[in-house]
Amino acid sequence: MLNEEQILANAKINLFLHVGARERNGLHLIDSLMVFADQNVADYIRCVPAKEFKLEITGEFSSNLDLLEDDLVTRAFHRLQRFTDSNLNYHIKLTKQIPVSAGLGGGSADAGAILRQFGSKLNIADEKLFEIAKSLGSDVPACFYSEPCLVGGQGEKVRPLKDFPRLSTVLVNCRRPCPTVRVFEEFDQTGRSDKSGMETFPDSFEDATALIKWLTDNTTNDLETEAIKVVPEIREVLKTLRSFSSIRLVRVSGSGATCFGLCDDFESAQKVVSVIAECRPNWWVKAAHLGAG
Repeated sequence: MLNEEQILANAKINLFLHVGARERNGLHLIDSLMVFADQNVADYIRCVPAKEFKLEITGEFSSNLDLLEDDLVTRAFHRLQRFTDSNLNYHIKLTKQIPVSAGLGGGSADAGAILRQFGSKLNIADEKLFEIAKSLGSDVPACFYSEPCLVGGQGEKVRPLKDFPRLSTVLVNCRRPCPTVRVFEEFDQTGRSDKSGMETFPDSFEDATALIKWLTDNTTNDLETEAIKVVPEIREVLKTLRSFSSIRLVRVSGSGATCFGLCDDFESAQKVVSVIAECRPNWWVKAAHLGAG
């Protein structure tokens, strides 16, 4: 039996998201650049050996958690069980600190962290773990790596990026869930297909400033308009972030409702957080480093 495990599941942020038309299976082709926050924006998972499997959810966002999202944790454990004779009965204590239905991939991050931690200890090949990740959801493969990566296809094409610049960001959520299904329904009604390939993605960037300029000039989030339709408060969050001179790029992450602002440095990000927290006490706001898994 494995010993008690302490696992960190880092939130994902889509620095850009290009979306194509819906395929026959109901999913969309995408291109995205996904990065991961540091421990300031992460779920914590404690796994204690037990006689039977049990999932206990606590934390700031535990009451908002949809059963379908936390089921990713259970499903990840059950998929691992198929590849080992070891006893994987654990009491899972999941502390939810990542907002739910927020474009930060909380449930996917949890599943990816479990696959990464237990798969390694059980000597399951990365290729097999990646196949399990693909079966759990479109964000789980990238969350399995939990490092900067280009993502394509329906989430199953993942290219980790080396020597990625470290970024400082402010993350803001108006505490309104923004269901991914509803956002994509809005997108499909527009008849748009904005996806463009990322074959020309640069091999490297000199620094964070160069990366932010490239993102500004070449990319977008194709779901931003639709996310605002589902949660109109997103518009006010974007406006607030864009009012700070120290923020260089403002966007929605994923399908929303969390928005990010990339700053010159972490000190600037912390100052922005202080101002927003005072002016908007009902919003969730955090400063974080990006590029750290």
